[in-house]
Amino acid sequence: MEVPFAQNCRARTFRRHGLAGMLAGLLVVGLAGGCSSWSSGSSKKTGGLERLNPRGTAFLEEVAVPTGFRLVEGHSMDHESAGQRMARHEYQGRADPFAVREFYRQQMPQKGWERVSDQSFKGVITMRFEKRLEVCTVQIRPGQFGRSIVNVEVVPFSRTPMEPPRQR
Repeated sequence: MEVPFAQNCRARTFRRHGLAGMLAGLLVVGLAGGCSSWSSGSSKKTGGLERLNPRGTAFLEEVAVPTGFRLVEGHSMDHESAGQRMARHEYQGRADPFAVREFYRQQMPQKGWERVSDQSFKGVITMRFEKRLEVCTVQIRPGQFGRSIVNVEVVPFSRTPMEPPRQR
């Protein structure tokens, strides 16, 4: 027995739209999960913010990174030569930017850094830390789906004025 053309079209349309509906439903569930306040690498709330813990192994020596944050290699570089280093790393993870700010306020002094400035402008938090021979700038901004993007820059630093070049 042959299936009438109209009935056959309805069956194909249902299969096509049924699959699209299923995919749309999965997308909605995924987005709802991304908008939750759950934060990997956090322990408990302090003052309304999640308290973040440091990773076991840091990407840069003496620079803390919250647990659950990953290095974005395509946006990162580092170099060390003659005992000096320069690094620009980008990390992404699921956490509130202000919780990340609090993390760096607490963790960097434990690593020997002194905070010299801390500001927030148009949703971007910028913090500057200094050590005897290095400066570290941490920039935190909100990403998509409850994520934060952290840019860390470490460069050599000296407060002593440089000598003028010798004249020949």
